[in-house]
Amino acid sequence: MNQHVQLEINRLVHRLKQDQSADGSWNYPFDTGITADAYMIILLKILDMEDAPLIEALVNRIESKQTENGSWKLFHDEKDGNVTVTIEAYYGLLFSGLRNKRDPHMRKAKQFILSKGGIKQAKMLTKMMLTVTGQYQWPRLFPIPLEVVLLPPTLFRQHI
Repeated sequence: MNQHVQLEINRLVHRLKQDQSADGSWNYPFDTGITADAYMIILLKILDMEDAPLIEALVNRIESKQTENGSWKLFHDEKDGNVTVTIEAYYGLLFSGLRNKRDPHMRKAKQFILSKGGIKQAKMLTKMMLTVTGQYQWPRLFPIPLEVVLLPPTLFRQHI
């Protein structure tokens, strides 16, 4: 094994041992990125759960992750940004009621989204969320009807 690789493995093992709690567990923060933040804002607002401090904190965190070109990234090493994550961040910020389309950073985000092909380029879950909240028309000729998300998971288990 390469000496540099072995040194790095040893360093990481040492760090894990140092960070381990007395009960054998590790207490590391779990960063899910801004997608979870945007969806949390949408969920709280849909359920009429007005938690202003939480929503404001989520809005601030989402905004803090926006890049210079107006996008948000799924991974820090994405070169240009991620259109799906940018749509989710943009919509979450708008849904919060604390930001509007005229804000300069929101205009930058919209510009990025449009430059990458718009909502049509978003991933399926994002399109579903936009459809459920009345912002996107589900295609009539789509192979999977949106109602599939309402079916119980047991229906999809394979029986052998």
